[in-house]
Amino acid sequence: MPRIGQCRRLVNGTHDEDGGRALSLIYLYNRIIEKDKFLVWIK
Repeated sequence: MPRIGQCRRLVNGTHDEDGGRALSLIYLYNRIIEKDKFLVWIK
């Protein structure tokens, strides 16, 4: 049983690919410097 505030759900391949593309755009347009702290807000 999931803990309070957590959930689990299977993701189909299309949604997984879409999420990966969105994440790659975050890294592309928000350069990451080694050991530089940053936050990513996902709606």
